[in-house]
Amino acid sequence: MGKSTIYPLPEDVINSHPRVFPRYLLSPFNTEYVEINHGLYVKYRKPGLKDSVLDKYFDDKKQYSYLTKRGLEGISMVLNHLELKHEDEVCILNTSGSPYVSGSITSEIEKICKWKREINKKTKCIFVIHEFGFPAKIPKIILNSNLPIIEDCAYSLGSQNEKNNIGMLGDYTIYSFPKIFPVPYGGFVRSKKKLNTVSSVTEYSRNYLLVLLLYYFTKQKKYIKAKQKNYNKFVELMAGHGIEPRFELNKNSIPACFVFKLKQTALGDKLKIELNKKGIESTVYYGGDGFFVPSHQNLSSADIEYIYKNICQVLMLKPVIMGK
Repeated sequence: MGKSTIYPLPEDVINSHPRVFPRYLLSPFNTEYVEINHGLYVKYRKPGLKDSVLDKYFDDKKQYSYLTKRGLEGISMVLNHLELKHEDEVCILNTSGSPYVSGSITSEIEKICKWKREINKKTKCIFVIHEFGFPAKIPKIILNSNLPIIEDCAYSLGSQNEKNNIGMLGDYTIYSFPKIFPVPYGGFVRSKKKLNTVSSVTEYSRNYLLVLLLYYFTKQKKYIKAKQKNYNKFVELMAGHGIEPRFELNKNSIPACFVFKLKQTALGDKLKIELNKKGIESTVYYGGDGFFVPSHQNLSSADIEYIYKNICQVLMLKPVIMGK
């Protein structure tokens, strides 16, 4: 059989008018899911669902589950439960060891206490961020410190290391569902101890989300394969320009987005501005010599081509032919 013909996206799709730019979020959620999700709720609605209905998807030996309005709300709930004071400190660790920490995380912590990147006498808690679906290594000295450990698995639901213990090492684990599934809200806290703090999510919103999550968890294996496939497609395309991924994908990692190596210069800031103008949610991996773009399960080959060619346009690279 001969090779199939490849039909690339026209230049006028890559550089269309601003009023008709597509919109690609880091989250798999987009506007079509407002109607899709509502249809799922109407079809599968079941009043009176409890947060514990999701327990079967978490083999982490934790006894308590708490649905939250946002993943960030879960941080506040845990820190308030630990009764941290303003002068107390949280030590933040992450996968890469880079100085980059999302401002949304640090801002949430600062509502209650302070944070540092190392342990000292004021440290009352360890906050471990498993970045972008890639597990962080938690040193034995941390595990043996008797300090409470919070694992931030916002981007890492299902991702594992070689020991298969991510989400199980801490006293608390926090998830953010819009980073994993096509839903617009919802976080989750898994805890070894019963929390004395509560979420602000309403009962109707809670039930609505639980119905959706029960449906989307059944699709998780399919989503994992799609995320890994899309990530590897980006790796292949960028390799044509000698650009490497910032994190190496292994069989147990479930990437939440594609992070590639890019020195932190004015070019990275330009790329951020131009891609977001074109409808591609993305940003510099500040302090980590990288840049990240969407690579979730809902991206098609054409979507990846649109993102890739826009990256090439800003970085002044000649795109390789998609599909070859």
